[in-house]
Amino acid sequence: MKIMRSIFKLLILFALFTSCDSKSVNYLEADNELALETEIQAEEEIIPITRQDALKPPPPPPPMSPLVQKTDVIKKKIIKDGRIGIKVKDLDNAKLQLDSLVKKYDAYYANESFSNSHYRSAYNLKIRIPSEHFEVFINGVDNAEVELMFKDINARDVSEEYYDLKTRLGNKRLYLSRYQDLLRKAKSVKEILEVEEKIRYLVEEIESVEGQIKYLDDQVGYSTLNLTISMEKDARFEPKKEDKFSERLKESLANGWFGIVTFFLFLIKIWPVWIVCVVLILAWRRYKRRKQ
Repeated sequence: MKIMRSIFKLLILFALFTSCDSKSVNYLEADNELALETEIQAEEEIIPITRQDALKPPPPPPPMSPLVQKTDVIKKKIIKDGRIGIKVKDLDNAKLQLDSLVKKYDAYYANESFSNSHYRSAYNLKIRIPSEHFEVFINGVDNAEVELMFKDINARDVSEEYYDLKTRLGNKRLYLSRYQDLLRKAKSVKEILEVEEKIRYLVEEIESVEGQIKYLDDQVGYSTLNLTISMEKDARFEPKKEDKFSERLKESLANGWFGIVTFFLFLIKIWPVWIVCVVLILAWRRYKRRKQ
């Protein structure tokens, strides 16, 4: 009985041992198959590079998305200008404060005029201000110490016009370069004259477009402010100065003589009317005689 139990235990141990070996063999076979499949896939992915492919230029980079192009390349071109009118109590002091503002923000007077009357004194100023300081400059002018009469601020977007001019300028320069190459290759005098005429026309157009671009750059870089500073004066009566009696008498005699001369000249000027009147009077008298 004991012998049978020991044999049964040996059989169980042998079965367990064989099952473990089979599992380990299966695991090893699976690992080997996976490694083999990976190597085959790697071999399939590796494509041999020929000499012709090696000499080809690298492919261009992927195009940027429209959102990235707009934010990175296109910069807004805004022209800012405005009109402001203020009334102050001390005109000289207000002008000194404005001069300090102009100097502080690197602005300058494009035009300056002064008017003075019995009732009002005023400065009419045209100020060019760097666009990045425009709002700060306006806040410095429109403070609590002045009385605001009117205020008109405008902003115009000229980005489309500006970049259209830039594109046209680049195209014209490209055409100019091509015509210059043709001029070097021209052989006859006729060809040279024709190409030179095209080059002259392109140069004039390029200079015109460059001038428009410079004007827009100036308008965008420097904002324009038309500023009026006025001060009301107290009303005062000032009698008008009259000439001497002798001078006024001479003037009256001269005016009377000139009036008589003008009247006689007017009578002479209407001589056709006198002829018509004489004819009518004679006809009336003749009619009355016949009637009698």
